[in-house]
Amino acid sequence: MKTFLNWLIKNLSNIFGLIGILLTIYFGSIYAPSWFREYQNEKVNSSQRQTIQSIKELVFSDSTVSINEIQTIVVAKELDERVTIPYNFYEILTLCQLSFMEDKFLPLAKRQDLLKKLEILKNQLPEKGFSVIQKSKSESKSILWAEIFSISLSLLAAFAGIISFYKKFKSDKEKQEEINNELENVSTDKEARHYAYEFEEKLSEALRKRSDIELTDRNYDRGIDFQFTHGDKMFYIQAKFLTRSKIGLNTIHTLTNYLREKQGEAWLIYNTDLTTLVKKEIEKFNQTNEFIKIKAIRISNEKEFEKKLSELLGNGNISELKDTN
Repeated sequence: MKTFLNWLIKNLSNIFGLIGILLTIYFGSIYAPSWFREYQNEKVNSSQRQTIQSIKELVFSDSTVSINEIQTIVVAKELDERVTIPYNFYEILTLCQLSFMEDKFLPLAKRQDLLKKLEILKNQLPEKGFSVIQKSKSESKSILWAEIFSISLSLLAAFAGIISFYKKFKSDKEKQEEINNELENVSTDKEARHYAYEFEEKLSEALRKRSDIELTDRNYDRGIDFQFTHGDKMFYIQAKFLTRSKIGLNTIHTLTNYLREKQGEAWLIYNTDLTTLVKKEIEKFNQTNEFIKIKAIRISNEKEFEKKLSELLGNGNISELKDTN
C-alpha cells in the first residue's frame, strides 16, 4: 500500500495530464456534438409548437381562414427562426387537430367544430402540400460543420496533449535514469578505481604499440586521458571503466567542455553503456560542432581496442613493446 501511495504521489501530475486528455476527447468528440444536436432539435421543436399555436389562434378566431394563410405562417416561422419544420402542411394541420383535442378547457362540441374546419383546410391543400417540406441544406451543413470542427479540434488538442505527455514522461524517465545512475556510480564505482587505472594502462599500451601515431604525455586534470596525432589529425580520448553504472552526464560534460575550440576527433571509450541523456548530448555536440566530433566506442579489453584502432586508423605499423622489468 505504501509503495502504491508513493507511486501515486510521484506520478500525480502525469495522471492528471492523462485525465485531461481523455476529458478533452470526450467533450470535443461526444458531448459537444450531442449538445449541438440537442440544441438544434429543441430549436425546431420550439418553432413547431409556436407555429401550431399560431395556426390554432387563426383557426379559432377567423371563420374565413385560407390555406394560403396557413402556408404563410409556416414559411415565415421557418425563415424567422432559420429552421426547417420536419412536417408537410397536411401533417402540421393534423397536429393542430390533435392539439385542439387536448385542450380540455374547450367544450367538446367546439373542439369538434375546429377539427372540421381544419379538415376542410386539409382537403384544400394542393398535391405538393402532402410532400415533405424541402429542408434547408445550409442548416444541416452548419450543424455538420460545427460537429466536424468540434471533433477535429478536440482530437488535435488531444494529439498535442499526448505528444506533450509522452515527451514529459520520456524526459522524466531519462532524468530519473540519470539520477539513479549517479547514485549507483557513487555507491559502486568508487571501489573500482584500481580496475579503471588498469583499463587506462591497457589502452595506453595499445596506443604505444603503434608507430604511426604520436602519443603525448597524459594529463589527468584536463578532461581527457590521452591525446595523440595521426597524420595531420589530432585525437582526444577519454576512457571510463565502470563496474555496473552507465556513463553519465558528468563525464560527457567534462569532455565537451574540454573540446571547445578544439579540432580533430574525440573518442569516448567505455565498457558498460551510455545513459539516454548522454547519447543525446553526443548527438547534439556532433550536430553543432563543425571541426571536431565525438565517437562513442564500447570495448571490454585491450584486444578489442587494438581491433578498433585498426578499423579507425588502418593497420599501420605495430611494434612490440620491450619488457622493462
